[in-house]
Amino acid sequence: MQPDCPLCEGEGGWTDHELQQSVICPICADYSKPIPRVSADSLPTWWTEYKAIQARYFGPRLIKPPTTIIIHRGVSDGDIASYFQYPGDRRKVSAHFVVQRDGEIIQCVPLDHKAYHAGSINGISWGIETQGPMFTEFPEPCLSSLEGLIRQMIEANPYLTRMLGHCHVAPARRRDPGPEFPWGRFEGIGLELPPYGNQTP
Repeated sequence: MQPDCPLCEGEGGWTDHELQQSVICPICADYSKPIPRVSADSLPTWWTEYKAIQARYFGPRLIKPPTTIIIHRGVSDGDIASYFQYPGDRRKVSAHFVVQRDGEIIQCVPLDHKAYHAGSINGISWGIETQGPMFTEFPEPCLSSLEGLIRQMIEANPYLTRMLGHCHVAPARRRDPGPEFPWGRFEGIGLELPPYGNQTP
């Protein structure tokens, strides 16, 4: 019996069971290119230039470098980083970073650990939560900081290949980062982007 994929935690298995070449899981194939046979040892942990508010709930150490960045957005304009610390959080969610409307960046989960933000692909993704509210324009300070953070992530992890919204991972349940997110701004950043424009996930 094939083992569950240790990357996406789905029902798939490795396509190369001898682990001699790049591998890919049939479950997360829609969200990731083949994952190189490298460990997560090279990943950074905490970036000292950002404020750190450690989330209460996050997972074990990643097995492989993530290949995907997932963009989220809060429904309200609440303090997301503090919510990640709240012990009464029944959903037990977290993200690696929170980018505030004023541009402040807060790290909540070490980059070599799994955050609980994107369901079945938590093991192959880094999550960035942007402060809401949903369905409003993104302030320029928020977008500028987000762009800089993503570029820093790409420099730190050359295995990143794609950037998605939460809506692309869970289209039946999630709409974020919402129709106001300017995907076109990130066209030249060096990552594959999902369809955008008039198309609504």
